[in-house]
Amino acid sequence: MLYLTRRVETPAQTTASVTLPVDMRVKSRIKVTLNDG
Repeated sequence: MLYLTRRVETPAQTTASVTLPVDMRVKSRIKVTLNDG
């Protein structure tokens, strides 16, 4: 499981991404799978 615990000031190179439809993005908590598995 991936936990997001802090926000960085200067963004680094993107290493992971999640693509969600709009109806799933409006939920406050949702289980997701990264695009690369």
